[in-house]
Amino acid sequence: MSTVKLVPTDDAAEFEIPVAQLTHFRTLHNIYEDTQSESIVLFNTTTAVFKKLLEMATAEPPPSADLLATEYNEDLIGLFDLIQCARFQQAEELVNLLQETIGQFVAAKDGEEIRHTFSLDSGFTLEEQTQINRQVKTFFEKAEIRHKKEVAEVKAELEKEFDD
Repeated sequence: MSTVKLVPTDDAAEFEIPVAQLTHFRTLHNIYEDTQSESIVLFNTTTAVFKKLLEMATAEPPPSADLLATEYNEDLIGLFDLIQCARFQQAEELVNLLQETIGQFVAAKDGEEIRHTFSLDSGFTLEEQTQINRQVKTFFEKAEIRHKKEVAEVKAELEKEFDD
């Protein structure tokens, strides 16, 4: 099995991978196909980040966003490093998986936790934020009521069809 040597620019720790595994990374695969070089420089990444992507790309079964969210519980920088590398290498499946992971992470947090995590200022006074929170709560309550009515209407229609 032929291998190719990868040399990350950020830490210069060379390592080899089978050529067949390059197919997970469109950028590397294209470079290899164009040059047939035995050594490829990895830009914008470290050995640890690329090896983690490689592990994810070749895992059987592939990792889930839930598993990654647990593994990178509070390490958003680590997730962003993985996304940056995956995007640069044009590894679309990994980019999608990592974005889903960040989406799950953010969905599990409230606005204050997200602002704290990303060091963001809300830009609203306490009174404004309280009013916004009330409006959002009211919106979701009304949406839930509408949903329940729609479900009841559909259920009634279905029952009527089956009764006829």
